[in-house]
Amino acid sequence: MGWIALLILLCSGAVAWRWLVQVEKEIRSEIETGSSATPETESDQPVRSVPVDVATGTLAEKIVDVIRQNPGVLQKELYARLSGYDRRQVQKELLDLDHSGKICRARSGSTYKLTLTV
Repeated sequence: MGWIALLILLCSGAVAWRWLVQVEKEIRSEIETGSSATPETESDQPVRSVPVDVATGTLAEKIVDVIRQNPGVLQKELYARLSGYDRRQVQKELLDLDHSGKICRARSGSTYKLTLTV
């Protein structure tokens, strides 16, 4: 009887592992293609409305301007402000700005709080 339970446990573990591998492949393909199926939700914190013109200035300049006007803005709120840009583009630019020391990204729940380092 114990062998049957062990066999069932091993089979269910193998099925779960294969499912996780498939999910990982899907996530990696989404990252490579730059698409995201995750909808963004509104934050509880009020954010001043900052119109961002996609046609003028670089993405980095726009990001810095939004952070300057809204110190402590959350990264997921920044995506909504820069809706004319791909989310992956914004993420890459934020990482570059963080590594260069121009902004600071501090973990805040499932997102990051953004501030200028000046």
